[in-house]
Amino acid sequence: MSSIEQLPNEIIYRIFDNINKLNRLKSLKLIQINENDLENILKHLINDPLNSIEIEYRQYFTMLNQPTILILYQILSKETLREVHLDMRSYQNDFIQWPQTSNIKYLTLIHSNLYQFVQIIEKSNKYKSVTLKNFTMKNLNKIPLKSFHLKQLKSFKIEDSELIMEIIQWFISFMSDIVYFKLDGFTNIIENIFKNDQLENLFENKLNNLITFQFFIRFSSNETLINNTIIDSFIQQFKKSY
Repeated sequence: MSSIEQLPNEIIYRIFDNINKLNRLKSLKLIQINENDLENILKHLINDPLNSIEIEYRQYFTMLNQPTILILYQILSKETLREVHLDMRSYQNDFIQWPQTSNIKYLTLIHSNLYQFVQIIEKSNKYKSVTLKNFTMKNLNKIPLKSFHLKQLKSFKIEDSELIMEIIQWFISFMSDIVYFKLDGFTNIIENIFKNDQLENLFENKLNNLITFQFFIRFSSNETLINNTIIDSFIQQFKKSY
């Protein structure tokens, strides 16, 4: 497949021609894949001892058909699977099919939303690390408030997302044992992050086992004037030991 004269379709054909022979495959990474190719690859891997899978879709990717969703469901349910990186654009709606129980320990979701994430964590799980990228934090009032089982979780990261403190605080309320916490995102309203010593209260009351906290924030271009008092108030929250 190294020949520069080969067209993409020729390369894909050669992969499909041999993929059924990969009966011991443990790790799979699919980048910029379309639905037909995804289905053709995954259906040959249902019985493989996969430990890790990463799927990133094309920008113009359409919603998965039901056969592909069922195959993906079987893959996610595999007893051997420990690490998943999944682009959630495939579902294109709030309702997703996720295994009732899984052995996944390291979960990364890209382009997911709050409702989808709740459907995932309400299932029985063994997550040790969760990363949410391009995560949409909205409509908390539409989510049934209840406890979730994330007692084994040690690392929680939100990256490249709008940060809404109300929802972050809600997340942390059932992630009290995490030792690593990262927030990397933006806000359209500065006060949503910095008001009322929210982060200080979070550390003091919820994150007693926290060892490392990383915080990166970008302000919206609509914020033409940053209130220095608000920023100073935020900085003061990190001048005391916890």
